Amino acid sequence: MMRRGILVLSILSAALLPADWVRRADVQGNITDIAYPEDRSMVYAATDGAGVWAWNGAITQWEERNSGLPDLRVRALAVKPDDPGWVMAATASGFVFTSTDGGQSWNWDSTDLDKYNLSYVPTGLSMVWDDYDGQWYTYMATLGGGIFRQTGLFGAWASFNQGDPGEIENKDILCIAAIADSGTGRHHAIA
Repeated sequence: MMRRGILVLSILSAALLPADWVRRADVQGNITDIAYPEDRSMVYAATDGAGVWAWNGAITQWEERNSGLPDLRVRALAVKPDDPGWVMAATASGFVFTSTDGGQSWNWDSTDLDKYNLSYVPTGLSMVWDDYDGQWYTYMATLGGGIFRQTGLFGAWASFNQGDPGEIENKDILCIAAIADSGTGRHHAIA
């Protein structure tokens, strides 16, 4: 399984960065998610048991980025599109951690998540900028808990299972992508 994960990352790296098909590192654990910023200067890989790994095209190798990350069972990643150093990691414990320095250090970013059932397993993260109100929003998909939304960077999290036409019935969400309608203040979370 590890070789398959490395191959997928090698394909992604080749598509995003100047790279060849040479195995670059022994990334441990099963790869659970991949994220990168708009400028594609970095690629981050989440693993189940080995934390977060980063690929920097300038040094052409994978590096562990786990200092201060207490749970290495990372289920989902998001990178702020305009800042390759801003990375969010959702862990199997149900908490979210944020790094503003490319994963060199991590900070707890789970305000108000503790009032929800922490047995929910995160499965996806998506960040979106809203021109209407000038804020970042992060959406998190979970197995069992549906969708959660964070308003602002380092803001509080809240359940986000009400929508049009009503509440989400099946709260086992496997992935999520968020889109903001420019100028309207409406978001579309595709899950």
